[in-house]
Amino acid sequence: MKLIDELENPFTAEYVILKERICSSLMNWFFQPCTADNSEDDVPYYSHTVLMRPDLSIGAFYSRPTSEYIDDACNVIDQIFKHNNIDYSLIYRINFNSTFHKEGNQKSPWHKDLQFPHNNLIIYINNFSNGWTHVRDGDVEVKSSPREDGIIVFSGDLDHCHTVPKDCERRIVLMANYL
Repeated sequence: MKLIDELENPFTAEYVILKERICSSLMNWFFQPCTADNSEDDVPYYSHTVLMRPDLSIGAFYSRPTSEYIDDACNVIDQIFKHNNIDYSLIYRINFNSTFHKEGNQKSPWHKDLQFPHNNLIIYINNFSNGWTHVRDGDVEVKSSPREDGIIVFSGDLDHCHTVPKDCERRIVLMANYL
C-alpha cells in the first residue's frame, strides 16, 4: 500500500515566479503558536493563508480567499494537476507554512486538516534538511523524502505530521486541501 504519491513538477514560469515571491523578504508571514492541538509539545510556525479552510465549528461553511496570491497559487496548483493528469473538483484550502527548528519535540502532532473528505497536496518550496512529512494508516507509517520543488499528495483520511528542519534552516511548503 502506497500512502504518499510523488508528483512531477512542471516548473512553469508561474511556479517559478510564485516561488520567488514566497521566498522573498517581502512575503508577509503570520505567527501561529501551534499546528494542531495547542499543547506545549506542539510546533509553532509562520503561515500565510491564501484560501481559508471551511470550519463548521465556527460557522465558516465555505472557503474564503485571504491573500493577493490566490489567483497565482490556484493557477500553479491547476498546472501541476493537469501536468500529472489528476482530476479534481475544488480546492478547500491553500496555505504557505514556514517552520523553523525547535528544541525538544521535533515533530508536530498527528492530525487531519479537515473533518470531511479531501486530499492533501504539499509542495516543498525550498531546500532544507529533515522536515519530513509523515503519513500513517493504522500501524503503517511512511515519511516523504523532501527535496526542493518536490510535490507529494496523500489522502486526507490519513493522519499526518511533520518534523522540524535542522537548526538554522526553515521548511517552506505550500499546503493545499482539495477534492
